[in-house]
Amino acid sequence: MTEDTSPDNLRKILESDDPAMVRMGLSMAKNIDISEDFFEIVFKLSIFNDEKEIREEAHSIAQQIQKLENSAILNLLIDLFQKADDAWTTHLADPQDVRTATMSRIVEIGGSEARDLLLNELELDDEWWISEHIIEALGKIGDEEALDVLDRIFDDECEKLREFYMENPNSIDGPDYRSSDYSCLCYQTASAIARIGGNKAQKILLSYVKHNSPWWSSNVTIGFLKNLGWEPKDDKERISELIAEHKWEDCKEMGDYATVEAIASILDAIYYFERSECVLDEIVEAINSFGKDKFISIIDEEELWSESWSSIEETIETIESIIEY
Repeated sequence: MTEDTSPDNLRKILESDDPAMVRMGLSMAKNIDISEDFFEIVFKLSIFNDEKEIREEAHSIAQQIQKLENSAILNLLIDLFQKADDAWTTHLADPQDVRTATMSRIVEIGGSEARDLLLNELELDDEWWISEHIIEALGKIGDEEALDVLDRIFDDECEKLREFYMENPNSIDGPDYRSSDYSCLCYQTASAIARIGGNKAQKILLSYVKHNSPWWSSNVTIGFLKNLGWEPKDDKERISELIAEHKWEDCKEMGDYATVEAIASILDAIYYFERSECVLDEIVEAINSFGKDKFISIIDEEELWSESWSSIEETIETIESIIEY
């Protein structure tokens, strides 16, 4: 007696709650042509099923399917990615596991079509826990076109952080620039840019280092930039490197220009983060490394206060308040 491998029967077997039936269905699926609809069922089994043996067997079958065009598979995968939360509501799987699995398969397929699909999806999703999967995948298969988008995202994320602390000056629950797990998507995006690599990636990361923003953009990007083999080509880039790494003593050793640039960067940080628990101690430490009186005198002499405060007196009051905070 031959097995009934008709589409209706095979679908019924694969969707059974009985693990033995599912294993039998997978065994049958190995020996027949599988349509696009069955690829989706098999792929879901490779993610959702409770039994490791079934997940591995389904994954193997899904990988072996060659008849479908990459575009068809990619569309199925992105559809599963978008419906990841459905897996949670139906008690099938953790949505994060679904997103990780679908993104891994998209990365395996790769190519410009996969890249375009990810870029389009990135425009649609604005929740960070969804976007981080897409950004990580773009870092693995992206190119110069993806770098333009990642550059914009990194800049937007840094702006979000500044806005957060301007609106919540006393918050102790906000993002920490030292933590890649809770800093919006700054670390994930900078990592993706560095992973794509090349001259353009270096240029993008260097542009943020040269912002001289020692808390956030410069500090986040300097490590990724140096991992690409970058070294400062002149004193200006060297100063930006030192500021990004909070090497205040080295700035002083470089002379007056480096000292003024360093103090200006710290003053800018004070404007945004004067009551931010995650950076306040380091800001005070930076001020003290120059000496409070020296710090204030340079601000006054160079009129560094003028961009953010209405007077030197107001600036001094702010500096003294955070030292006493």
